[in-house]
Amino acid sequence: MLAALNNGTINKLFGAGNRSFTLKGTDLSGGSGAKIFKMLPGGSTPAVLLQTNAAACIGFTTTATYDCAVSWPNVPIQASGSAKGSINNVLLAQTMTLFFNIANSANLGTIKIEGNKLTFNNLACGSSTPGSLASIQYIPCTVFNYLNANYTGTGHPNINDLYDLANKVLGAVVTTISASDMNAALNAINVGFDKGKALMKQEITCSVPVTRAGSQIMNEVTAQKPVITAYPNPFNDQVRFILQATESGKATLDIYNMVGQKVKTAFQGQLVANSPQTVEYKIPAHSPSENLIYIFRINSKQFTGKLINIRN
Repeated sequence: MLAALNNGTINKLFGAGNRSFTLKGTDLSGGSGAKIFKMLPGGSTPAVLLQTNAAACIGFTTTATYDCAVSWPNVPIQASGSAKGSINNVLLAQTMTLFFNIANSANLGTIKIEGNKLTFNNLACGSSTPGSLASIQYIPCTVFNYLNANYTGTGHPNINDLYDLANKVLGAVVTTISASDMNAALNAINVGFDKGKALMKQEITCSVPVTRAGSQIMNEVTAQKPVITAYPNPFNDQVRFILQATESGKATLDIYNMVGQKVKTAFQGQLVANSPQTVEYKIPAHSPSENLIYIFRINSKQFTGKLINIRN
């Protein structure tokens, strides 16, 4: 946890401007007695942070801090009782939790959010083979639609974008999303990936298409695009693809490294419309710890995706 704040040498602001809470690097020091363990897991009602103007907080006059008790009501932080010091705002607690989850995972932040219905499966310890269903989580449509309308840099919004949006909602920079919906979206990610779960499937269940860069993102059935599932992703030593085309035809699935060299043709053959085809791809033992690109072609159409190596 200390590594998330450069071994306690830097601070981290949550929220925005004077509607913010600053986690100090020193809040993470002290082992099991660290202040962070008094703050989290936190709870109560999700809420936007209140404005802070605490002149008594030396060096932090416009942001709440744990060391400055006069700023606690702006968070709020529990001021008395057995839970004294606990963050009494579950949206802030969830945002902080996602920050630590991203910091402790090389690839979590870059995972793309391509649907609002997320299916997670268990992974056996030390294995990349998915097991039983763990949970199904939902990102509220208000959050999913906002992400797709406003975060376009990578083609699809990712979990880093979700974290950024959470801070804007906390800081009242974005006011069109309720604190409750934002909290539910963070909970979907924090709970879904808890204890090394694998994201198996993403689906769009929001009924209203959202506009992004002049195009529309629609339900896969409406868009008539093939369904391509690759899991686990991030991967370790093996990836399983499930190909389900909306039309019959000759298809190929090629794997490339990040400099464009073909590594393997994982599948070449005939696909029948709406009939799933499972393809297993085992990563060669001598391969470096690099990310990969897959290109799925059927008839004259081509679809591309990225595979994240968990060892990066």
